Amino acid sequence: MNDCNKKARSLQYKHIMTKTENLNRIKIVLAEPQDSANIGSVCRAMKTMGIKKLCVICNKEYDISRINSLAVHAKDLWENAEKCTDLDSALSSVALSVALTRRKGKFRKLSSWTPKELSEVIKQYPDGEIALVFGRENNGLTDEEVEKCNAVCTIETSDEFPSLNLAQSVQIICYTLFTNISDYNNPPRAVCRDEIEKSTNAALDLLSDMSFFKTSSDERSSYHTFIKDFLSRAALSKSELNRIDKFFKKAHDIAMYKNR
Repeated sequence: MNDCNKKARSLQYKHIMTKTENLNRIKIVLAEPQDSANIGSVCRAMKTMGIKKLCVICNKEYDISRINSLAVHAKDLWENAEKCTDLDSALSSVALSVALTRRKGKFRKLSSWTPKELSEVIKQYPDGEIALVFGRENNGLTDEEVEKCNAVCTIETSDEFPSLNLAQSVQIICYTLFTNISDYNNPPRAVCRDEIEKSTNAALDLLSDMSFFKTSSDERSSYHTFIKDFLSRAALSKSELNRIDKFFKKAHDIAMYKNR
């Protein structure tokens, strides 16, 4: 039994998710932060708002003394932080992932949530880990990293000077979540990213076998992003995802039978 199913079974008799539990499932992911002091400031920003799960994608050593000097009484968040070498491993067990970015572009999703809209989504999102991904201090998240997430959230700023410090961005998001999230009655359990990815690839293979993709590999990649994001934002249960799998399989079998 995988980790997602173990968590689902342990929560099958749960009827209420408290505000604290809702905040506890939120994971702040920092993609290759450059300044150790910023990590400490992020820890402090998180803990003051009741969010304690930190993940750092890092390929370098950080100055622990600088982290601790800014974290103050939140240094335990760094000590207990999940350390990953890439974004895929950081997101492998999450149900929903959201990229924090202000830049728009072809590969950066068709729309974005405001922090308040993000809090409304999380407030009633089925039980499952949620990752909020923040980029580097100098150039944010890459297009590829944004593509790996299911949605985008943008903090509105002045056009005259739109750049926010990393810790400031985290503080704004965490404050918005803390002040808007409340107890959640009867939360179902959403499938996690690995299960969504498996179903998405299976659907694409079936569509490919049906000659659905008639142009370049970019078309399949575009549909991969669309289906993956759609299924994740839909917050499906395992049984609902199984019905989606069966739908694609049946459509494939009917199409192949008619083409004999």
